[in-house]
Amino acid sequence: MAALLYYEPGDAGVSLVRDTSATQVSQAGVVQDVAANILRDAHHINGVRTTLVEEQRTTYAYHSEPTTAQLFSVTNATEAAGFAGLVRSHAIPANGLTARAYQSHGDLSASAGQLRPLGFYVIMEDGLGPPVMAQTNDSTSDFIIVAQSAIPPSQDLLIRDLGGGVYRVSLPRTLSATAGTSFGILRFAANRQRVFRAGGFQMETNNGARLSSYIRAEGVQTSRAPDVATIATGYASQTVTQYDKYHDVATNAVIEAVNTYVSGSSIALAQGRAYHVVKVGAGTLTLAEMQALTRGQDLIRVITESLQLADSQQRYRGIVRVVAESVNVTEVLGRFRSMIRTHNEPVTLVETQNRFRILVRQVTDVINVTDSASKLQDKIRTVAESLQIEDSVGNIKKNIARLAFRYGGYAVRATRYASGAFTTRFGGKPKDGTHTGKVE
Repeated sequence: MAALLYYEPGDAGVSLVRDTSATQVSQAGVVQDVAANILRDAHHINGVRTTLVEEQRTTYAYHSEPTTAQLFSVTNATEAAGFAGLVRSHAIPANGLTARAYQSHGDLSASAGQLRPLGFYVIMEDGLGPPVMAQTNDSTSDFIIVAQSAIPPSQDLLIRDLGGGVYRVSLPRTLSATAGTSFGILRFAANRQRVFRAGGFQMETNNGARLSSYIRAEGVQTSRAPDVATIATGYASQTVTQYDKYHDVATNAVIEAVNTYVSGSSIALAQGRAYHVVKVGAGTLTLAEMQALTRGQDLIRVITESLQLADSQQRYRGIVRVVAESVNVTEVLGRFRSMIRTHNEPVTLVETQNRFRILVRQVTDVINVTDSASKLQDKIRTVAESLQIEDSVGNIKKNIARLAFRYGGYAVRATRYASGAFTTRFGGKPKDGTHTGKVE
């Protein structure tokens, strides 16, 4: 059974409002800046591409990638080049000495008893796997996370592997009314002596256990605005079941959930989630039934930002512009006779929706256009450069006019010969008579 709506990261059709810039992590584990009001739909967690939708967050850190002079406290740590998208970091040598790099978070005594997530990025230079953190001053740990100038318990430690020896390490700290005003990384002389660099300090003002996506700060405590993301449904109001598969930012768990409700003109994507897929099915469906739903033949997977999903014939107008040598004009005209009227008439891609129920599956370099009926058994192979999808009837009319001008300004009909040559005639009085040759 086909879904009414099917969304995966990379699909268009999501409207987003976020008043500030933000970050996401690439497949290569690199922190990438994303401009305000741009969807973060290439955020990778454990190698899986997701669409990240988050609440507002603020970091206490005044400098997320500080120089040595901007650190609150530093011992046996040297300012170094950045990594994984960070501008700079601090290198911790394996010299048997205690090393530290602390950043200021200010006085947090007024929030005593509340949880505050904190952490940073590290790259382990020896390539011998992830760091070991037990929050103890012995040879079982590589280093320790410090908060309020003290060592918090080791529970809820999270080490996220970003690839290439890069990790994001974090934990929550229950704030004290009397402790100090800094947080960061501490490596005791008794800890294991591994060479690594650290940077990207972050401690958030929200009451929670997990850090959100990275927030760059340069001299001030910096906030990231909330993501407000919606998807237009394109179908009538009815009882539907929505299936979401997502990575939960708060619990670090992958969750699959269903919710049945009466649909409206759009659906809102909940915050605090990194979405793998969103599906909507008609009626009241179980989790297993929703998991089995596929992307429907009558669902257009949007190729460009300007082309919106629709279920009406009017929304399908002006879709196909054939410009390449690889597309056989005879096949196009023969199988889409109803597509091309004249150069001065609107082009309708289909006479009825039932005759054109496919259409675009692959968003990347190759777009395969197929039809379940025998009319399109011979596939039309098109490359992204040779098949452009326009959302304007006007643009297609220009192309039809150009085609009509080339062949005398009349509607084109073509009969295919087994040899691959074509005899082309023109309606009305021909300009140059009857021609035989390859149509480009």
